[in-house]
Amino acid sequence: MSSIDYTTAAESLATELENEGVDADVGQLEEDIRTNATEYGLGLEEAVRTVANNRLPSDGDINPFAGSSDDPVISLADLEEEHEAADDGEAAWVTIEAAQVMSTWVPDHDSIHQKAEIADETARTVVTVWNGDGQPTFEEGDVVRLENVPTDEYQGRYSVNIAPGQSVVEQTDAEISPADDTESVSGRVVRVQDGLIKRCSAEDCSRTLRNGRCSEHGDVDGDYDLRLKVTLDDGVETHEINFNREAVEDLMDTTLEEQKGIAQDELDSDIPGENMAEELLTGHMMVEGPEMYGYILAEEFGHISGVDADAVNEALVEAREARPAL
Repeated sequence: MSSIDYTTAAESLATELENEGVDADVGQLEEDIRTNATEYGLGLEEAVRTVANNRLPSDGDINPFAGSSDDPVISLADLEEEHEAADDGEAAWVTIEAAQVMSTWVPDHDSIHQKAEIADETARTVVTVWNGDGQPTFEEGDVVRLENVPTDEYQGRYSVNIAPGQSVVEQTDAEISPADDTESVSGRVVRVQDGLIKRCSAEDCSRTLRNGRCSEHGDVDGDYDLRLKVTLDDGVETHEINFNREAVEDLMDTTLEEQKGIAQDELDSDIPGENMAEELLTGHMMVEGPEMYGYILAEEFGHISGVDADAVNEALVEAREARPAL
């Protein structure tokens, strides 16, 4: 998107705001629109709406920039259809009557407050809550109504955003039978990452620390946690698996306290992860769990014993060589 798009949008917005009795600097409007579009991933129309909503008084009678009250009410299975039917480069604005929060996490991204997996009876998807005043915090098990939320697409996966100042999130008593999206894979372990990590200790933040720093809160002491990212090769393709603390403790027959002790004894917090990788690499396992954004969240898993490693490795090589050229 060129800068002229931002400039023109800012000038048009300034005129509209003046009509509503709100003074605004065009240069600041352009900067804010650009930030919402480039950092928050919003389309130009969504970015303009967000900037406008942040400047209009919350007690105004009518907000001309808010999403339409006629937004279609859809099920999660209809996200793709609605998104693709929208104008090129823009989101569809929809309402989801009831969805259950299946899991939540905080990514290592300055602009994101929280992500959550939600499900209704038809499908599952991810909702992104961007940073902003008054943004909600989801908890696992919540059943929520999402009104006036923009759709999004990344690498063929469709999701929704909670847009600051526009989207409405309400708790509901609706009963949900969440759609099952369990994936089952097995293969050889070809890569293992992480192990003993530290997360931000600030309230309502669980970002992974990098060199003792949280991307939002800076230098913090942090709290230890266990996490493994494992790549399985089934001979046709690879699968990325995420193991949370509980899953790591079960998989490795260990505890967080035990791994903290190892790190303290060795004066090196990388040692636990290196030990786990050494134990897991080239072994074979099966994993079941929901798939989200290219990762399978390990819920059921186990080592495959009685496997002739040489025979399996040879079969994997043959399978890879037989893959069609891209």
